[in-house]
Amino acid sequence: MKNCPKCGQTFLDEYVFCLSDGTPLDDPVTPPEDLTVIREPPQEGMKTSTVVLFILAGILTLALGATIGILYVFWPRQTAVEQAQGNRSPANQRQSQPTVTPEPTVQSARTPTPKKQDSPPPERPSAPPTDSGDPGPTRISFRAGRASETVTGTVSNFRSYVLYAKEGQTLTATIRSNDDCATFDGGSTRIGYPTGNGNNVIPLVNNCDGQARFTLNVSIR
Repeated sequence: MKNCPKCGQTFLDEYVFCLSDGTPLDDPVTPPEDLTVIREPPQEGMKTSTVVLFILAGILTLALGATIGILYVFWPRQTAVEQAQGNRSPANQRQSQPTVTPEPTVQSARTPTPKKQDSPPPERPSAPPTDSGDPGPTRISFRAGRASETVTGTVSNFRSYVLYAKEGQTLTATIRSNDDCATFDGGSTRIGYPTGNGNNVIPLVNNCDGQARFTLNVSIR
């Protein structure tokens, strides 16, 4: 069979020119023979490479799966309580907090009582008066701005002086007389001791037969 290269019609092999347009016909068309493809057998190196690739792919798959599992187990996750706390808005937190109402300060309406000034307690004689004519307890008062005082008198048998002082002060007293007939109770001409709060008694005695005159000096510090 021949084909016209111009119009493409097919004619028998005996025709030389195309019956339609006079174009010389091609050579008879020989059907192509089937080609036999010879494949070479696969080489051993290629088989080994393929096996190695599959092994590497499997190892990578296992490593990826293990990594995902570890991340899933150890990845920090919020607990239900933390999520509930996180969902609470600042407004809800302020509402949940208790409100503390300051209690009004109640001022005392009591009127302060004026402090009473210390007044000297009543005199308490340390010994009753005798029939010898000696006076009873005599009070010694310091003049303004002074811390000592001097008095004179007589004693026939026994008499006492009273001096008001505060607790913790120091009282010092000395007595002078002719022949030291007048002394403090106990025979001393000088005494000193811490005072108590209130009246402090200074007793005098006469160690001679007749009446004795004396000079008494008392000071408080």
